[in-house]
Amino acid sequence: MKINKKIVMMGSLMVFLSGCSVQLKPMLEDYNGSDAAHIRVATGDSIYAYFYEKQSSGCYKQVMERRLSSGFSVMGFPVTGSKKMGMPSSKNYGYQPTNEFSIKPNQLVNIVHYWVDAHVNYSFQESSSERFIPQKNHNYDVIVKGTDYSVDHIFITDLDPQAKIIGWEGDICKK
Repeated sequence: MKINKKIVMMGSLMVFLSGCSVQLKPMLEDYNGSDAAHIRVATGDSIYAYFYEKQSSGCYKQVMERRLSSGFSVMGFPVTGSKKMGMPSSKNYGYQPTNEFSIKPNQLVNIVHYWVDAHVNYSFQESSSERFIPQKNHNYDVIVKGTDYSVDHIFITDLDPQAKIIGWEGDICKK
């Protein structure tokens, strides 16, 4: 029996690529100021940062969207490695790979985690978000909590236990 090489190659490629995900949005660039705040996220989660500015009309306009998590993963495991900035260690992640970023303080930031809520006959893209204003020289962990049977929630914690997260509220401008 002769095996067709094209069929074997296509089958192998399909098995290899099943469970893969690619995020094409650009990754957040680091801010180089001496007053930088730092954030850390798990690389396997689909997490984005949206930056806003308040408009004279009172609403908030999105001015930038950037990816914080890994750009490519296979079966939920990131394959693009971790990005480290030298943040203090944290018990929030254990041995999980993380990305660390330096960001400009006092910006209006909305951190959003996306996931797919899959069922037998349908699936939905879901999201959870947390708005905050990073403070000068503070370090933050962005944590996603949830299980296969509950909704994921995103939490932002300041690594300084005495510090409080400063949030922001308001309507997003209509596009």
